[in-house]
Amino acid sequence: SLSLSCGQPAPFAQGSQGGGRRSAGKKLHKMKNIRFLRGGRLTCGHFSRIIVNMKSGQETKGTNRALRVLAALLLTALSAAAVWFIFSNSLRDAASSSSQSQTVTEGVQDAIGTIAPSSPVANAEGEDFARLHAFVRKCAHFLEFALLGALLLWTCRSYTPLKRFWFAPPCIAFLVAVFDEYIQNFSPGRGTAFTDVLIDTGGALAGTAFAIACLLVAGVIARRKKKRNALPLHTR
Repeated sequence: SLSLSCGQPAPFAQGSQGGGRRSAGKKLHKMKNIRFLRGGRLTCGHFSRIIVNMKSGQETKGTNRALRVLAALLLTALSAAAVWFIFSNSLRDAASSSSQSQTVTEGVQDAIGTIAPSSPVANAEGEDFARLHAFVRKCAHFLEFALLGALLLWTCRSYTPLKRFWFAPPCIAFLVAVFDEYIQNFSPGRGTAFTDVLIDTGGALAGTAFAIACLLVAGVIARRKKKRNALPLHTR
């Protein structure tokens, strides 16, 4: 049976060797697994070490590893969803794509009109609306590839150190942009535009830069928090 004592731990069951006692002590000290040893006793010191180790986060290595795997899978799924969204928009015919972007343009006009009713953008008509419509379409290209670039970089970082493959996300986004323009040839009324490839690549680079900045800021915050936790309580 297992008993508790605030004094010195009693010897283990008869027949156990000195090496066995030291091995059991190491298991309790490192707290990798709490094993109920037959014929042994746990002291108050053992329980205090358990509480200290739990508060200091020494028992969260397995949990952190599981969270990293889950984050990597989630980011991979989000990156795949972003690519699917881009390709699905390119597979629309000219009329459907124009109707969709026109709805977005009208929404932009309504939003700006709420803030500045007398703005030229809110009151654009005819050729002015056509130019605004074209500008909104290009901004949509830029923003969707900026999102893709950020997701690709975070996904790459979740699998491997960023310093090794920092160039991979922009290259993948560039290939996606080229293929995206290529498949538009199979959509009625649409074609390939090299300027769109440049806009898409620029968006991917901007998204990649934003993702790197987020990682750097998160690293600085984590280091400061770790340094602050390492200080004695009276110096914080």
